[in-house]
Amino acid sequence: MKIILKKYLLIPILFLVGELSFGLVSQHIMKSEPYLAVQKSVDDFMFDNRLSSFKSSKTSYTANESISFNIELNKKSHLYLLTLKDNQACLVFPSYQEKNIFEKGEVTLSSESLKVSQTQTAVQEFYVLSSEKPLTLSSFKETSCINRNEGLRVIQELEENGAEVLSLEVRVD
Repeated sequence: MKIILKKYLLIPILFLVGELSFGLVSQHIMKSEPYLAVQKSVDDFMFDNRLSSFKSSKTSYTANESISFNIELNKKSHLYLLTLKDNQACLVFPSYQEKNIFEKGEVTLSSESLKVSQTQTAVQEFYVLSSEKPLTLSSFKETSCINRNEGLRVIQELEENGAEVLSLEVRVD
């Protein structure tokens, strides 16, 4: 009888303790490091994603070199490209002249003005946001760049409201 109790009660109890501790740790991480919340959960990514991939042709660039991105869409989407560098978050796509709705399939984002910047950390982060409807990016209305932490908060808020977000880091030599 003791063996049966150990076998059938101990395992679920250990599982429950593990689940509770993981939940508490993840809640603490989300509160102390909000930018980690940008990453989609495996379930969300696997079952209803708009974005399949987000890549650049190279992983390392020289400062002021042009960069282009290949994005694979599973659904018709509005696309936005932000970059985080040093203490700034900048909206680099779309400009007021560029369309930002794309059909399902592969999309290449490139332009003469899309260049990597010299950074203090030698890494520049890019975020592509995809949504069914146009996003309101009121924080970027006055200027295309805002404070980095504010930019991360905007990305997190947009994701919570249905935008899908993928990130990519490139090295700047």
